[in-house]
Amino acid sequence: MRNHRVTHEVSFGARAALVGACCLVAACAAPAGGNSGMGGNSAAGAAATAGRGGAAAGAGGVAGASGATGSSGGGGAAGSDSGNGGNGGNGGNGGNGGNGGLPAAGAGGASGAAGSMAGTAGGSAGGRGGAAGASGRGGAAGATAGTGGGIAGSGGRGGSGGRAGVGGASCGVPTSFSWSTPGAVLMPKSDATHNLVSIKDPSVVYFNNKWHVFVSTVDVAGAYSMAYISFTDWTNTANPTFYYFDQTPALRGYHAAPQVFFFAPKNKWYLLFQSGPPQYSTNDNLDNPAAWTTPQNFYPSDPAIIKQDGWLDFWVICDDSNCYLFFSDDHGRWYRAQTTVANFPTGFSTPVVVMQDLVNPGRMFEGSNVYKLSGTNKYLALIEAYDGDSNYHRYFRSWTADRLDGTWTPLADTFAMSFASTANSTFTQQPRWTDNISHGEMIRDGYDQHLTVDPCRQQFLYQGFDPASDGAPYNSLPWKLGLLTRTN
Repeated sequence: MRNHRVTHEVSFGARAALVGACCLVAACAAPAGGNSGMGGNSAAGAAATAGRGGAAAGAGGVAGASGATGSSGGGGAAGSDSGNGGNGGNGGNGGNGGNGGLPAAGAGGASGAAGSMAGTAGGSAGGRGGAAGASGRGGAAGATAGTGGGIAGSGGRGGSGGRAGVGGASCGVPTSFSWSTPGAVLMPKSDATHNLVSIKDPSVVYFNNKWHVFVSTVDVAGAYSMAYISFTDWTNTANPTFYYFDQTPALRGYHAAPQVFFFAPKNKWYLLFQSGPPQYSTNDNLDNPAAWTTPQNFYPSDPAIIKQDGWLDFWVICDDSNCYLFFSDDHGRWYRAQTTVANFPTGFSTPVVVMQDLVNPGRMFEGSNVYKLSGTNKYLALIEAYDGDSNYHRYFRSWTADRLDGTWTPLADTFAMSFASTANSTFTQQPRWTDNISHGEMIRDGYDQHLTVDPCRQQFLYQGFDPASDGAPYNSLPWKLGLLTRTN
């Protein structure tokens, strides 16, 4: 795409004139000699603390199927045997399974032993934990009393892991959203050679017993790069491990707005980002940020459809057959391209416009995320917006679809009834630390290319900045990261 070197001197408060001004490469100053790409105000989602797995198991306490990763906890001790008509002892609770680890499958917490086996049948075993990656507990199964016998022992709790096992109840597609959020949870971290103003545009996964967060960075000169942050617990983020990507020679220069996921068919981690065009790097070891490979382009040249207004904030999600690349142009259009799982990351089709709002382009601006809602047949799309109703502050609209290449139906798509905004978020620290819920990512219940999220336990890692800085040049805004936790 075109190499713009436009510097934003526009007040963030004067947002009616912000179309195209915040996240395109045009908006982000590139380092000297570097390609200026799309950067600026793209902000992807909020990470969150681990969502839990499914709710209580279905009728009869049928156990949910075990998911991947997460070491199993110890089963509970069995209750004493009882005679006919007696009450069986309650089985012990199963131990909590370990948090998601390697991609290889592993059972969640083992189910507790059943209590009395009097009568024809004892209680059903507790459901096992869910899929790997994001932490969360599987649904506990309800015990079924044996015919003519005593009360069945209680099933064990599923180990902490990700998705609920099949058979656990699902919360379905949410119809409204309310959130709670404390102060900022992750801040810029400078050193002798990196004088940062902001961290922004986060992507997050839980893997190998810790959180991995990839962000854009902006320094005092307005130059963009990326950083990798890791820590074990959201309550202990004051001094996380911080790696600056320009320490890796292949990743110096303008790269921003990352997305990370594990692509299981190739057994590799992929990191997407914008460098002007969309690019990717791969890694066999997520714990080694210095091992990301030299960036490669998804397209050999810019598609004709984006040459006028540009492209930014790239996002990949796959179903069982295809992988889809979504992106925005900061002019009110949202695009999609696709390739097969077998051909990924090559072979992407010519992009097409999925949705657009050319009258009010700020309402379909940038920073999109797309997820699969676990336990449903629905996909959830989030797009960052601003309009007069939000006083031109950032918030997220949402849609659902049955297919990634299907029609998107509005879900919560106004400022008053949004996916996430200051209108439906309670700030537990006052005065609130930001007026914007901007580019972020949801906490997933796994880490692979399917990008699943648990509709029962939702959190969102987002970017915001101190309202006192409103009016500063865009690349001087002190973006930090906050965490939303859904409360309804």
